[in-house]
Amino acid sequence: MSAKVVKQYRNKRVISVCTACKAKKLKCDKLRPSCSRCLKAKKQCTYPLTISNVTTLTPPDESTSPNFTQHLSHIAHSASDKSVNDRSPTDVKSFHRERYPSSSSSTITINSTIPNNHSFGTNIHEKPLTEDSFSQTNINGKGKIILDLWDPNKSIVTYGSTTYCDASLGSHGLIQYDPYTRLFCGALHGSVLYELQSRLTFISSDCADQPANEEKKKKLGPLHFLEKAIIKWVEKTNEYVKNQLPLDYFNTTYTIEDTMHPNLLAAIQMIIREIEIIMIDKDQIDYYLKHFYENIYPYYPLIEIPLFEKKLKNILVENQGNHYEFNVFKQNIRIKLETLVMFLLILSISLRSKLIDPTVPMKEKEDETILDKKNANDIATQLIVFAQKLLSLLNGFKFTNENILCCTLYLFLAEYLHAENRTISATHDEILTLSCLSNLATTLGLYNDPGQFDRYKNNPDFEYGSILFKRKLWISLQSIKLQVCTLEGSFNEMDAKYLELFKLPSDGISAVLNDRFKESTLFDFKLFSIHEDVYGFHSKLGKLMLLMAPTARSQDLSAIVDTINDISLHMENKFSFDELVNIEANGNTIKEDNWRHATINLDAVKNFYNIHVNIIGVSSMLGTYSLLTSHFEQKCGSEENNPKWIELYETFLLKTVETFLKLSELTLNYLDGSYSKYILKEHEFCLNKAIFFSLIRMWRSLFSFALRFSYKKDQMKKSNSDVDRNQFNAINKCLFRLTDILTKTADLGSAKLEEYYIGAYQALQMVRYLIYTMEEGYLTMMVNKYWNKIFNSSSIPERIIEKVNSKWGIGPKNQDLVKNYLANDNVLRNISPDLVNQVNTLMEGSNINFKNFPETLSIDSTPNSEDSPVTNNQDFLNQFLEANFDLFSRVINDNMGELPEI
Repeated sequence: MSAKVVKQYRNKRVISVCTACKAKKLKCDKLRPSCSRCLKAKKQCTYPLTISNVTTLTPPDESTSPNFTQHLSHIAHSASDKSVNDRSPTDVKSFHRERYPSSSSSTITINSTIPNNHSFGTNIHEKPLTEDSFSQTNINGKGKIILDLWDPNKSIVTYGSTTYCDASLGSHGLIQYDPYTRLFCGALHGSVLYELQSRLTFISSDCADQPANEEKKKKLGPLHFLEKAIIKWVEKTNEYVKNQLPLDYFNTTYTIEDTMHPNLLAAIQMIIREIEIIMIDKDQIDYYLKHFYENIYPYYPLIEIPLFEKKLKNILVENQGNHYEFNVFKQNIRIKLETLVMFLLILSISLRSKLIDPTVPMKEKEDETILDKKNANDIATQLIVFAQKLLSLLNGFKFTNENILCCTLYLFLAEYLHAENRTISATHDEILTLSCLSNLATTLGLYNDPGQFDRYKNNPDFEYGSILFKRKLWISLQSIKLQVCTLEGSFNEMDAKYLELFKLPSDGISAVLNDRFKESTLFDFKLFSIHEDVYGFHSKLGKLMLLMAPTARSQDLSAIVDTINDISLHMENKFSFDELVNIEANGNTIKEDNWRHATINLDAVKNFYNIHVNIIGVSSMLGTYSLLTSHFEQKCGSEENNPKWIELYETFLLKTVETFLKLSELTLNYLDGSYSKYILKEHEFCLNKAIFFSLIRMWRSLFSFALRFSYKKDQMKKSNSDVDRNQFNAINKCLFRLTDILTKTADLGSAKLEEYYIGAYQALQMVRYLIYTMEEGYLTMMVNKYWNKIFNSSSIPERIIEKVNSKWGIGPKNQDLVKNYLANDNVLRNISPDLVNQVNTLMEGSNINFKNFPETLSIDSTPNSEDSPVTNNQDFLNQFLEANFDLFSRVINDNMGELPEI
């Protein structure tokens, strides 16, 4: 070996200590699969996942036991070596996976420990590699695996007058890049619309005696499961139309100022009178503001509360009764109106947060302080409408200031957190809204340390609270973007630069609050020390999104895996589940007298952020691994028996399964109440939306697995050769467990979310139908049935075909896509017996309590077939469709046909 190679090898430091010891800076004995320290503490022991360049590989004569680094580096080396065509198939290294640990610890890390009991990639004959083989995924001269993941055709969505590009790692975007889920969702969407169209056609005809017996012989369709969801969908659609703002409140030619046009003044006076009429009592205002400070502000701390309370006193005037009047006229009208809007939105969010409280009755209650749910929701909705009217009159994008930004962010949160918001994931308009507000924040210079602007301090009315207010606005905006935008892959270079600029010239956010702004409250100081870690997590996750972004043109696999490893280490170090503290009635609390005597449980706040960050982190990793798996699977299908792509496909499929199981554990633990000793019931309002969105991501991954295993099972049944019963049972076991996870999440999600969250209610009705298809072994049949109608008949109307094509990019011209995936031996061949066994091993090692699998099944039986509890009596649905015929006709004719949103 040359001295140069030896030097390169020795200078490269490889991290070999386990993640837990490294995070706590403890000595590690590096034993595998568990070091002594973790074994003694009964903790999950994991080692970092890395990919080395070929130049830093351990020389062959000094190699150690195989690991993930060597495995992927070997692939890079074999592809870049000029003598690759001369190698024998036995030169391909086997890669071994560790069984998914069944530790009680919930710490999220990437596991790369390797036992010697499982291998895959053997018995594969290597196909000679040519330059054309790397046209989309190539390995450069240094041995780096360079990817080209993105296809603009799969990211553009256009329908009617709406066009947008999908967020790269959003639920819809990931579905687009996975051919199986894309075909599945297209079939599901089209089947709902087709069945609806058939019902409407029947209702509009005079054929009142349509034979019902034939219908009963068929498998149940999705509309059988969506009856109640459709009713709620209609109710909320009509309510949305009723609450729209009148056009005369937009694009006003008048300006709000102390001396303003009489017409504008009259409009504002009318709004103020209407607000005073519906405004709740003094005691109720005090209760709901205090509730906001204790249970919502810790997670969305946009305001400086002492400053806000001071401004609020200037506009609230006590009368002789138990009501307030609003003093917003005479001088400083604009500032007072901005404060009023802020007050209305904060009050409405607090009112809506009580809608999910089971202790609050729906209506007619005795307690005069806490409003019943119906009254609270009605008042909150009206307050938001009035706030929107005033905001439009204030014309904040022309008269920019921090108050306008704060109000607009709270307006966004009022709708985003609202239990009656029907969205099932972050939408393109929500992402666009936050992008606009982010531009407003940069226009205001909030990414700079406000303490360095002398002109603020030279103002005679200067208060330190205004400096804190500016800083909080930036931090809270980034926290919201982390949940809505960054997690979905909507993150760009300027976002990264502004995130870094904000931390300069200080070493950290909490240090700035501590050293420069002595007047911050004790709770704020504690809170923003947590936010410092969240901010750092956001920076690291943003780096991953930049590496994965379509704008990167090409993606470096080594850099992606290293960044995931860095994120995992940060989560282990700053948001470890070992740090969760059991909440006590009089535990670690802070009382703030100037916040209407609010008392905040600091332990509950820390626990909340630990769980929330882990959910975001694991969700982002699941999306990343899913995308990589789909990419390498497509390479396997296009280049038969190429061991490089097969090994990468198997590697990342198993990482996807492992991450899916971890997200399933996190979500199930929250839904079944396992985290109730860590999180206050009142804080769940701020976390439920993230849990629901994680359910959607889980279900997307679950059906990605289920479709592949189901089509593999179909392929085995159709083969002329004898079926390998062990492999068949292994696939059945996987499908059985996936159905079990789907059923558990549906049952627990229904108990926890369905009663309060409209989006969850609608999605869960659809999931019930999908559980039925899996239990009946009908999943692939449902997909095939729809696409056969598209390609082989004209029974489905053109307008439905067009809508499905607009959303999912599949139509009659895409017959090759169906042929290449749903019936492609090259793709399904990669689901080997060994790979299926390893998936089962990961499931067995998880902390999910699966039902017992019936070991002896015939080839034609299904693993969990039960009688469906759903009846076939659709008379009520038909009557409802008839009563709302025009509305449902518009669903098919005028929009995307989201009924309910799929």
